Amino acid sequence: MNPNPTFSEPGTESGANAAPVRNRILGRVLGLRHFVLGVVLVQGWLGALVALGWAQRLARRSVLHTWWLGRPSTRQDLSFERFCVEDAATRDLHHWPRWILGEPTTPDRTRSSLAGRLLGGLCRNLVGGGIAAVGAFLLLGPSELFWATSWYAGWQNSFNKGYEHAWFGPSVFALGLVGFAAGMVLVPFALTRLAVTGRLRTVLEWRLLWRLASRRWAASAALASLLVLTSSAALVVKVLPGFFPQMDEARIHRLEMAGEPVPEALRQSISPTPSQALQRIQRYHLFAALGLFPAFLLGRVVAARLYAGAVVEGIRSG
Repeated sequence: MNPNPTFSEPGTESGANAAPVRNRILGRVLGLRHFVLGVVLVQGWLGALVALGWAQRLARRSVLHTWWLGRPSTRQDLSFERFCVEDAATRDLHHWPRWILGEPTTPDRTRSSLAGRLLGGLCRNLVGGGIAAVGAFLLLGPSELFWATSWYAGWQNSFNKGYEHAWFGPSVFALGLVGFAAGMVLVPFALTRLAVTGRLRTVLEWRLLWRLASRRWAASAALASLLVLTSSAALVVKVLPGFFPQMDEARIHRLEMAGEPVPEALRQSISPTPSQALQRIQRYHLFAALGLFPAFLLGRVVAARLYAGAVVEGIRSG
């Protein structure tokens, strides 16, 4: 499968005739602004919700683009833009989702209000991100509560010496682990279905989601593994700053043993002022997001392609 979407501006896709190479390259370069803005926004929790909502809209566009690629041979001359505007519900999907600005017209082709044009995209992204976060919690939250209970039971067992109940904590943890593993397979499909339908209750359609995932079981398992690796990388990024002082001390020690001068900034990093520590952690998170945010978007786009293909296969097979 071709990964989708292409990094292009509105109107660069065509059905039969490819756009000039120069325009495609320019579109891809301009499309990088979406990633830059996303990297900046994920530095705070509110901006992260906006980025999550934007990713949901991107996934919805990816599903539609996959279906457009599978259009019948009799409609090969149909461009992706025309394919989108044929339905009022998908009229805004022929271009990249907008971060802040809204659409100039509503789905029924009436002119949008001034507030809608200026902040429509931001509001849609924020609301969509909040709904997606709730949907993910509905699937993974119970398993995480099992883990929290297991952690609490372990401490209770240690303090109160209730060794006759020692089995409780590990057993609850194992149940949570099984539930979390199943949830990680379903979450990509559930969030994609949520993006397409816009209905929160669809994330609880476990039987349907499992049937869709089973139609792409190998790719679904690979995607779940990719998400686990990305989450593990995010966890490392989260805990690594706690070891910065030890890492700086080790570096100073190596320089001193080698007889090389130690920069004064490196010595100050061991006991930084609050403002210095804040600046360092902000730079660190910014550079970390340069790798983690594209990986997150890649996972969402791949999940959208798998979902679109599984839906088509399910419809054809009845």
